Amino acid sequence: MNILFPRIPLRKLPSIIAFAVLGAIIAGVYGILHDQITYSISPEYFTRFKFLQFYYTNFGWPVRWHVATIGFLATWWVGLIARWFLGRLAVEKLPQKEVLKAVLTGFAIIFASAILFGICGWLFGVFSTQGNNIHSWDGWKNSAELLNIRSFAIVGCIHNGSYLGGLAGLILALIYISKKARTDVQQQP
Repeated sequence: MNILFPRIPLRKLPSIIAFAVLGAIIAGVYGILHDQITYSISPEYFTRFKFLQFYYTNFGWPVRWHVATIGFLATWWVGLIARWFLGRLAVEKLPQKEVLKAVLTGFAIIFASAILFGICGWLFGVFSTQGNNIHSWDGWKNSAELLNIRSFAIVGCIHNGSYLGGLAGLILALIYISKKARTDVQQQP
């Protein structure tokens, strides 16, 4: 399997595209929920950072809708790419009857990993910003004129942890499908 220049039979392409689109939708919904939670922890993370980063999404809607839009746009592409790779690997390596289950399991691995790493990011943020141990965020405090730097830092750690978890989950999911394919090949008569 060549990752950079794949040779995908045309008959398999619709399945892979369907997996990718479904992955984009699921990841986008995850992003919406994720950002609703993190907005509750630090509105400033959005008003002083994400709203500026996604300035083109400000349609004058209520703040929570704006946050939801950002959450979707910041994550849909992760799901698209992840499910594309999972679908490609599964469709190429597994019997057709096992593809859907393997891709869904792979995506569950990614989802669980993103949540777990997000929680670890939260814990890291909480513990690393206790007391006066927050000077590494002074640049943000000054440039963004933050009032609550600690909550901003915690949400930054959650976001970074979640992205790292998505990447780690993708790697684990690809390993899972690869091992499943090898096991299936060995079990065939």
